[in-house]
This record gives sequence, structure tokens and C-alpha cells, in this order.
Amino acid sequence: MSLPTGCLAYQQSNKLVRPIRVRQSSDHRIQGTFIWGGTRDVIAFSASGIARLLLPGGCKIHWMDSRQNECFGIVEKRELDGDGLWSYRVVGENGAETVNERQLAPLDPGPKDLLSLLRNFMWSSAGMFSRRCHFQLMRRRWVTQTKGMPGILGARIRPLPHQLAAVRRVLADGSPRFLLADEVGLGKTIEAALILKALLHRDPTLKVLVVTPGDPLRGYRVFVARTRSDEAPRHRTQLQSPTSPLHDRHRPV
Repeated sequence: MSLPTGCLAYQQSNKLVRPIRVRQSSDHRIQGTFIWGGTRDVIAFSASGIARLLLPGGCKIHWMDSRQNECFGIVEKRELDGDGLWSYRVVGENGAETVNERQLAPLDPGPKDLLSLLRNFMWSSAGMFSRRCHFQLMRRRWVTQTKGMPGILGARIRPLPHQLAAVRRVLADGSPRFLLADEVGLGKTIEAALILKALLHRDPTLKVLVVTPGDPLRGYRVFVARTRSDEAPRHRTQLQSPTSPLHDRHRPV
């Protein structure tokens, strides 16, 4: 079976999936280059051992735009099926767009980055499948221990029962839009920070707009830093556009 020129493929016999860019294809022979690694030599492969590489949702990729600028983002879903080249809906710094697979390539996670390998489906051996099963077992244990909220793991605070109840109620909604209106001193900032941490755990590309007076800003920054252990939060003390951010449905407020 021949593959379309420019598509992504991989060797089924390799322990780790190494993406191949198909340069030429026939029913018995496929010529292509490995995307990862320093060499770009064209290599001949037996067509029986080569398969199409489907990039799953969440896979980190890079591509060249119309101005030949390198862009980075993640795959959201595959847009077009068929025997020809596939297209993917990707989310980058400038929003969502559709990119042909001829233009994009998955980023090399390295053989030691097991989480990225598992997330990107870059395994094919029994050993890698066993690692995936072990990871899924750990994830189920995290979900059980956190009562369905693994995104709050790593928060350097001890939430109170009523705060956990509020967070669980918000995260149980598919498209959460809630107003936290507890009494003063009951920890609304902690609840909001835990919710944001869990949402960012689901989608690292999520953007958050925080509107607060100047005086409580320091306290907010302390709470967010205590609930987020992965990276320092970014802050903007002056709202550049008073209207458009509030109408962005992808930006929790």
C-alpha cells in the first residue's frame, strides 16, 4: 500500500516511534527521512513495515506558517480523513488554525521523557505498553485520592472541606461558569486558585484574566503561587483592552 508524499509515518518494528516524513512511496518500497535526529538522509524502507502516524490530541508540534516563521502548539483533533494528506486543527500562540500534516511535525520528547511519550502515543513495544499501563494505574490512584480532582495535586495549602466542595461543584460542570459568593474570610481566593489550577492541568494553553483592585493583588499572588507548584504565575496590573478579553469564552474570569 503506497502512502501520500509528505505524510507522517513510522516503523512498526521499532521499540519507540520515530516519525518519518515520506518522500516517495510505492506498493513495495517507501523512501523517507527521520524527523528526529541530526541526519536528514533519505532511507529506503519496506512498505510492509511502515504505517501512517496519527497525531493524537494534546501532541506537541511545530510547523512553519505562510511567512516561514516557526510556530509551536498542540494538536486538538484531526480535521480530515481519507487516503490523502491529513489536516489537523492545532492550537498555538495565535489561536486555533488548520494545518496540513505536510507542514507540521511532532516535537522530539526524548527517550527519557516518558510522560510526553505516553501522551503522544510514541510507543510500540510491549515494554512501553507496560509503562503506559503503570502510568494509567498511578493516574487512577491520584483520581481516587483526590476524589476526582487530580489537578489540585501539588498545591501547597490544606483546603477546608467547604472549599473542596465548592471546587468539586465547579469542576463537575463541563463548561464551568460560576460566581463564588461565600462570606468574607471563607477562602474564595483559595477556591478560585484551586479551580484555575485544575483547569490549567486539563488544558495548559488556557488563558486566565484576573480583574482585581491594586490592594488585594499581593495577597492574590501569594495564594496563586501556593496553589501552583509548576511555574510562576504571570500578572498584568493594567487591563489593555477593557472589552475584548471579557468576551473570550476560552478565558475564565
